[in-house]
Amino acid sequence: MVIEPAAVMSGRKAIIGLAHRLESAAPVSPSGVVLARMLLTDGRSPLFNPHWERTVAQAVSEVHDALEGLPVVEFGALAA
Repeated sequence: MVIEPAAVMSGRKAIIGLAHRLESAAPVSPSGVVLARMLLTDGRSPLFNPHWERTVAQAVSEVHDALEGLPVVEFGALAA
């Protein structure tokens, strides 16, 4: 797998925000942790796949929602 540099650069602010959220002491939902891991390791995620229809920032936003226990529709479909 090769990271898409343009995707990372365009999603830089969102990625940094996600890192801060994960480092905080605030509780997280297990499904959010799973999605964060998928974002970082799954070759189908927008970090690696230039053909993914959503941006890194959009995927990170969905991970944030999942970390809070909110339902996720689009990026979560990757887990199915």
